[in-house]
Amino acid sequence: MKKYLLVLIIIITSLFSCTRASINNTANNSSNDSCNSPIYNSNFVKINRNSTYANIKALFGIDGDNYRNDFNVTDTIKYYKWYPCSNHLLYFVDCWFENGNLILAEKTIEDNSCSGNISSQSFATLSNGMTYQQSISILNDKGDNFRNDYKNNSDSTQDIHYYRFYNCSNNENYIEMWFQNNSAILITKSF
Repeated sequence: MKKYLLVLIIIITSLFSCTRASINNTANNSSNDSCNSPIYNSNFVKINRNSTYANIKALFGIDGDNYRNDFNVTDTIKYYKWYPCSNHLLYFVDCWFENGNLILAEKTIEDNSCSGNISSQSFATLSNGMTYQQSISILNDKGDNFRNDYKNNSDSTQDIHYYRFYNCSNNENYIEMWFQNNSAILITKSF
């Protein structure tokens, strides 16, 4: 009887391990596909300074995860994230609302844009005050707009738009540019 019980335990443990590995592999494969969701990227570019929580919820088709709230005498800031996959630490769209007005929209999901002209030479060509269109012509790419800050509800010239121009052969190498009123205010590189 003990021998049969031991064999049964071994079989059940083996089946559980195989099933668990199969579930993990399936989850990891689907997670990798959905984490690089083109839908989340295309919906992110539809978010603008006039977007409300309801607009963004409609874009993603689900409620956002209200992960933080800040309150003081005059302001309430609510923070929401939308996740394209189960890896909530690395992949998300994050939106902050102050008194119901969008003040920040950010994503950690890279789009498929890239440039073959990410180099020290192209970096040296870029300068503060340059327009977004000028940077596109130098870097031969539209860049990945990964964050937008909406500082003042009535003045769009205060908005800051953040772009990364990724190297096609290695996306860890990129040039990052911040634009305010279509003028570069910060230019950095990761190589």
